[in-house]
Amino acid sequence: MTGTFRFGDLLIIEYSSLTDIHPGDVVVYRALNNKGNKKELVHRVMRMLPEGLIVRGDRNLHADITLATKDNLVGRVRHVRRNGKDIPVRNGLPGLLRARTGHGYRRLREWIWGLARFTGRMFYARLRDSGLVGHLWRPSIERVRLTTDEGPLVKYLHRNRTVARYWSGNGHFECRKPYDLLLRRNEQKRP
Repeated sequence: MTGTFRFGDLLIIEYSSLTDIHPGDVVVYRALNNKGNKKELVHRVMRMLPEGLIVRGDRNLHADITLATKDNLVGRVRHVRRNGKDIPVRNGLPGLLRARTGHGYRRLREWIWGLARFTGRMFYARLRDSGLVGHLWRPSIERVRLTTDEGPLVKYLHRNRTVARYWSGNGHFECRKPYDLLLRRNEQKRP
């Protein structure tokens, strides 16, 4: 529940039954962690089912696997004590709207970042394939041939720093960015 609560917050819990809980309420319930130990979780109620409550953290994209039931429910979080002040927790419909707005915002942000990464990779690949950078940027790259246990190795150095390596025995080529805009896999075959 990062964003709703901060490290060091003291949660004031009202012990409640399942019938007192509504969608949007922040509840505490006991569940098993991946090691099989019981731990208490603080999550928001997303939906109510006859067999229990579907809960999810405000920063989580997916609901918990474990339902909050009458057997494992501890109670509802009413207040947070932060720096000596009691701050009411948004429960009910305002809390649910806040959580869903936050989830929508995070999904939109992830989609935009994914699109930006995809577009950036496409632009970078086209720039690399165009050869334009080789006309504008001409760093002095030294080629050094070595013999290693794995076979012949060609190192490409710029300012005494290895920027690319080519093992001719197995055809493996590694290159650091942005030098891959200049050095291509076919260039290592030159004498």
